[in-house]
Amino acid sequence: MTTQHQTLSKALSRGVSYLDITPTMFREATEHYRAIAGTLQSHGLDADIKPYGSFGTGTVVRPSTDEGTGSYYDLDILAECHRDECGWTTPSSLREEVDGILEDDGTYAKMIEGSTHQCVTLAYAETDSRPAFRLDLSSGVHMDLPLGTDVAFAEEAVNLAWIDPDEWKGSNPKGLCKWFNDQNLRFRVYGLEARRKSLFEENPGAYASVEEIPEDMDRSALQRAVQVVKRSRDIYYRRAREDRAPSSCALMVLVTRFAEMLPQSSDVTTIVESFVEGCQAMRDGRFAIPNPAYPEDLAANWEQEKVDRFFNWIDELKLNLQADLSDSAKRDAAIDAILGSGTSDRLVRDKIFDPAPEPVRINRNVKPWRL
Repeated sequence: MTTQHQTLSKALSRGVSYLDITPTMFREATEHYRAIAGTLQSHGLDADIKPYGSFGTGTVVRPSTDEGTGSYYDLDILAECHRDECGWTTPSSLREEVDGILEDDGTYAKMIEGSTHQCVTLAYAETDSRPAFRLDLSSGVHMDLPLGTDVAFAEEAVNLAWIDPDEWKGSNPKGLCKWFNDQNLRFRVYGLEARRKSLFEENPGAYASVEEIPEDMDRSALQRAVQVVKRSRDIYYRRAREDRAPSSCALMVLVTRFAEMLPQSSDVTTIVESFVEGCQAMRDGRFAIPNPAYPEDLAANWEQEKVDRFFNWIDELKLNLQADLSDSAKRDAAIDAILGSGTSDRLVRDKIFDPAPEPVRINRNVKPWRL
């Protein structure tokens, strides 16, 4: 393993950690979604609320819309609702009950930012101890095992309640989280104690001891690689003014699939490079991203233009990963292209990178020596 490879991996890991959910936000977001469950139950609605998406897999990254000033972290939660009798006859009847409880609650009514086809959004303003975040609450009911679903994830399958128009949308977001976390286990146990010690030292005052750190705040090389890929996507597509970016779900599946044959000791750079190489190998075949937890193709609706743009991004990411880190200008440009402007400066301040050499100044006013 070259010095360049090791330096890049360290830079990507530290750089993307700047974009992660903070310990305070994680603790408060967990408390808040549990409080929502308590509110629903106090109104007679039996519901289990669990995180899914990046919140459930430990791959959250800060939105790149404005490079951090006033931006919200978007965290996904799912209310799986239960009823012994006939249940809810339509998706809108379930959403009306869930959304209505929140709209009639004195606390949550003021926090509802909006309601969409898929979810209702609750906004939590920035405080002195954490950034602002949103909880996107989806509602659904358990569904029977869909044909073609891996039995290991069947218990998590749900019919999501979508409205305007009404649709019971079969899905398995919790099953996909379970699949990822199962795949991540071998990467997570490797170097665990060293990572927990670093996390404790990098967050003074957040934890009383290393032992107090929640398991969900640890980040393996696989989780960091997913975060790097997602952030690179955000930067590239925002710069291109293109809103048809690949979903975080699809990217997580691809990164994890291409890491399956890698050793558990693989670092972030190795995993991201395997993702790039794997994606480039898909260029000449049928483009599909099978969901490992539900019988669907996550790229089913990708038109050719979106596929072409995807490969353009992959090609650019590969070039940035190959940048010469011994050249500070090329190094900083590549890192900022992957993780966002200002990242390289912060890595210099944190002594991950050496600062750029001072320019040589020639005083042209000095008279030449005379004999």
